[in-house]
Amino acid sequence: MVTTENSNSVAPKLALNRIEAAAAIGVSPATLDRLTLRGLVRPSRATRRPLYSVKELERFLKETTESDYTFPKISAAGLPVHRARTQASVASPESNFLDVPPSTSGETNNTAENQKTKVK
Repeated sequence: MVTTENSNSVAPKLALNRIEAAAAIGVSPATLDRLTLRGLVRPSRATRRPLYSVKELERFLKETTESDYTFPKISAAGLPVHRARTQASVASPESNFLDVPPSTSGETNNTAENQKTKVK
């Protein structure tokens, strides 16, 4: 007796469209687009629309696991400290401004004021 496979069985998908791929990794389609632009996920562009292979999505998830994640530093209030704030706290507030010395002749840069003095 020869057994045949069930004709109703569906072959597993090798690639997913944008919406299916986003749902598969638990992000929105817009986030998947940003990941693609950053080069973290590489779709196949053999067709008019990008197709994300299941193996590519698995690779992305494997490479961006929690072991690679660096936890943020916690402030005294128990909140995460943003990297920009820690770097800015090292620099002095004056360093954010251009270092332009004041005019030695006492003139202002206001052109309307300069024109009034020239007219008189």
